Amino acid sequence: MSVEEGYRIDSPEKAGVALRKYSSLMKKKEQNDELARNEISRVKMWQEEANAKVDNNLDFIRGHLEVFALKQRLAGEKSFDSPSGKIKSRQSGVSFNVDASTFIDWANTNNRDDLLLYTVKPDLSKIKKSFVASDQEVVDPATGETVAGIMPVPERLTFTIEPNLEMADLGDDEDE
Repeated sequence: MSVEEGYRIDSPEKAGVALRKYSSLMKKKEQNDELARNEISRVKMWQEEANAKVDNNLDFIRGHLEVFALKQRLAGEKSFDSPSGKIKSRQSGVSFNVDASTFIDWANTNNRDDLLLYTVKPDLSKIKKSFVASDQEVVDPATGETVAGIMPVPERLTFTIEPNLEMADLGDDEDE
């Protein structure tokens, strides 16, 4: 249903009818979403079954290719190239698993702030409490100075429609 020039809600009765229609359409949308979820779930189950055997075969072949690549590496070859593809081996550097909380405590205790990252960002709740907004600028009331880097966003009125889906009449498919 589109908003048409001749369509007006100008009485409590019309608002009630419109809410019932809105509820009906919301219920229909929920049913469509549920149907889609079920179909998606069914297709994903098929996909998992269809790919399970393929994944097993891929793992089997990959394992044998890795053994071949290891033998090549031990013989001094870092890669193997053929018209069907390439196999490359690479030695990774040392990596670390870091327990952030323990390490931060250690770094602070040992004056190693150079090993820590600090994130600084504006505290919006304190900004709202500390400054005053006019049409085009934000002012610090303590100094009267315009605050750089902040632009006021005009207030806006929002609406919430809460249809009673229990009252939805799914038989009314007019104007969908």
